[in-house]
Amino acid sequence: MTCIKNAVRFPCFAAALLVMVLSVNGNADMCSVNPVLENQYPFDNPGQMAVLDDGNFLFVVDTYSQSMCVVDKTTHAVVSRIDLDFEPWDIAVDQEKHLAYVSACFDNCIAILDVSDSQPENFAVTGCIEFDAQSGSKGTGAVALDSTGRFLYAADMVNHQVFAVDTQDKDLSYAVLEDPLGRLTIISDIIAVNRLICVSDEVANIVAVFDADSGEHMKNIAVPSAPLSLEPSPDGGKIYTANSRDASISVIDTDTLTITKTAKNENLLDAPAALVYAGARLYIADRSEEKIAVFNPDIEDFELGTCSVMGSRLQDIVYDGDADVFYVSH
Repeated sequence: MTCIKNAVRFPCFAAALLVMVLSVNGNADMCSVNPVLENQYPFDNPGQMAVLDDGNFLFVVDTYSQSMCVVDKTTHAVVSRIDLDFEPWDIAVDQEKHLAYVSACFDNCIAILDVSDSQPENFAVTGCIEFDAQSGSKGTGAVALDSTGRFLYAADMVNHQVFAVDTQDKDLSYAVLEDPLGRLTIISDIIAVNRLICVSDEVANIVAVFDADSGEHMKNIAVPSAPLSLEPSPDGGKIYTANSRDASISVIDTDTLTITKTAKNENLLDAPAALVYAGARLYIADRSEEKIAVFNPDIEDFELGTCSVMGSRLQDIVYDGDADVFYVSH
């Protein structure tokens, strides 16, 4: 089920839970599933997540509680919660500067959090990227950083465009990326790969591609129904789309900006919602079947076996390479 408010999409959940999936080692049937300990910080509606690569923490935005929860990756327990005073949508982490950027469902701001301290109780909101009220925007959605951490890209969910923020500018100036064809409607995800900015739209069923240097719109790639998530290959040569209503995964070549394959298997995948690359495999959170499927990029097809997880309506999946562990929110 999807709720729409002021043209902004957000998930509606009957239950809140975050689970840890121990490494499947390429064999989903051999996975082990354990819940994250919530302690005194119970989840309300855990959504998008991000891992601090050189630290000990996982960040989880919780929409209904208007907060960001911090999970200790060693104990697999929630150890802190940071109040945001707005309903968060997505999160991106600058791994070098140890800054987290959290977008707001119904606000003109992206919060900046300092997550550099070794003690999570000291993490704090230090600023806010505010967008000109003249833009009419009342809601930022998907966010992504480029590989340098300099530019932050954020979906303007009301005006159907993308803000490109220069985080090195003291005034946090920003440009606007627009589709001249007006196809963008509900932006579901953004990724920066090579010198491309790729934006999926779950209603228009496209991936809009922009040149990162000029900001110019390059192409709209038609994809199957409801692309909710984008994930690049480690070398940036491919982009994978999770086409939720089509029960498929599409492969886009970043050189030609064309789809080279769309893979389906009704026995293994029903409603892909989120993707993460780990090792030499692509792991897929299936929203309706409450399981993780595995896609082999070498053969561009699914591997047999899935990993069932507790809970319902999977929202996001991230991978902690240090511990070889997946986290799934729903």
